[in-house]
Amino acid sequence: MGSILYSAGFIYPNERKTHPIATGIARGVILYALTYLYGYFKGMDLTFKSSRTFKWLIIRNILMIFQALCFSWSMYYLPLPIAFTINASSPLFVAILDKIFYGIELNKKQLVWLIFAFMGVILTINGQGLMEILGGYNQSKVSSFENYLSQDPTILAFVAGVFTLSTCGHGLGVVLTKKLGDINSIQINHMQSIKVIIICSILAPSAFADPTYNRITM
Repeated sequence: MGSILYSAGFIYPNERKTHPIATGIARGVILYALTYLYGYFKGMDLTFKSSRTFKWLIIRNILMIFQALCFSWSMYYLPLPIAFTINASSPLFVAILDKIFYGIELNKKQLVWLIFAFMGVILTINGQGLMEILGGYNQSKVSSFENYLSQDPTILAFVAGVFTLSTCGHGLGVVLTKKLGDINSIQINHMQSIKVIIICSILAPSAFADPTYNRITM
């Protein structure tokens, strides 16, 4: 159910051609309200006493925010199955980065499946180009979504590549969570909501001035 709602949370605004920055502000405000209210009624301290913990938290949250914005942005170019496949590849990067940062070993079976999974991600990234070589690809023939901004295979491959790099950053953010010490997910998400609101508010003027997208509407 959580995965369905998560997916719907991205699909719904994109169907209405809402700018990723605008939806980012909305998500940040809602997340801030929910975490604040939860902390308030539970008597939870949402502040961070350690400057070292706060430093790693800032880095982690920026990586997460960038990936979420790229996810929203990619849906205006990539078919949803491809966008969600790339988004779901984060655990692959976590496995590799866990090995690099913490020496977590993978057994042979895990390594084989990891290689196959990466091959699938690579084929997904280059899928538009492959379909073009095999006879062309037209999103309008396989999707009723009307807000795609381009069908150029080169642009789509670029978008998929950027989104994949941001998803790698998301995996790094997950790994960096281990450096945060004894804090809980409510504290982490509360601080992330503040950063989402700040970053998206800074970018908002240029986003709302873009005639390609609609303002937030119900």
